This record gives sequence, structure tokens and C-alpha cells, in this order.
Amino acid sequence: MKRALRRITLFVFFIITLSVYSCKDDNTNPVINNPTYDANSINGTITFADTNLVKDTTAGKYYVALFGTWFGQPSRTTRIYPVKSGGKYTANYKIIAPGDGNWTVAIAWVISPPNYKSWFLGVYDTPGRDTSRANISEQHLKASISGGAGVGNINFNSYLDTANSIFVY
Repeated sequence: MKRALRRITLFVFFIITLSVYSCKDDNTNPVINNPTYDANSINGTITFADTNLVKDTTAGKYYVALFGTWFGQPSRTTRIYPVKSGGKYTANYKIIAPGDGNWTVAIAWVISPPNYKSWFLGVYDTPGRDTSRANISEQHLKASISGGAGVGNINFNSYLDTANSIFVY
């Protein structure tokens, strides 16, 4: 009887030990939470190279625009609001693309109709080309949407003051 009780006790101990170790998390790598973006969205931050914010927002507004064909009519626009922090202006943006494709992203100060006019202040590209007047008519880096998945880190530099515009339309 003692022998049977000892075997049962040993068996129960073995089962408990086995269940404790089988529930142990073997993953020693930290979980990385990659950001997810809304479907068809292009997200990023614009850093402004100057600090002369256009103050008359009744005359016009800052917009980020998507272009399927550069130069052409924008496929989508969204208004942005530059914010000053630490002596620098930046603006975060999210714009929804019409669908999959390769999109040129640009920022402009736009005067509303009837006196419609746009001062392009920056285009998504490598630093130096994003604010270059010489490269404005060339092809630029594009934000790519595939399978409806949103993308992020479409960051670039821009001017804030229309006196520094890279193109007027």
C-alpha cells in the first residue's frame, strides 16, 4: 500500500511539474509592436526648414496633396496644421489614397477660389531634393500603397514661408 501511494504521489508530482513547464513562455524575445495604419493611408511628419509661418489663414491654408501624376491635379488633399515645438515647426499628416499605386506627396499653401493659387513648399524626396527648386519637375520618391495597406514614415522637409516656395501654380 505504501509503495502504491508513493508511486501515485510521484506520478502526481510528475504531472504537476510537466504542466508547469509546458505552460512556461519560451519566447525570450521582446514583442515588437509595429504600428498599423488605416487602409490606403499615407502617414508621416513634415519638418519645416524655416520659422516664418503664414499667419493669415483666412486667405489660405496648408495642405498635403497626393498626385498620381506629377504635375497634375491632386488626387487627394488634406489640411495640416504646423505646430511649433522647441523652436521648430512640424506637422503630422495622414491622407487617404484613392487606392493602390505610387503617389507623389507634396505640401502647398493654397489660396482659396476665386483667386486660386498654390505655393508648393516641399515634396517627399531625399533630404535636399525635397526643398530643391532645381529638381521640382523631376520624378520624386513615391509613397506606395499595395493591397490597400497603409504606409508610414513618409517624412520630408519643407518650407513654411511662401517666399521660399519651390514652385508656384
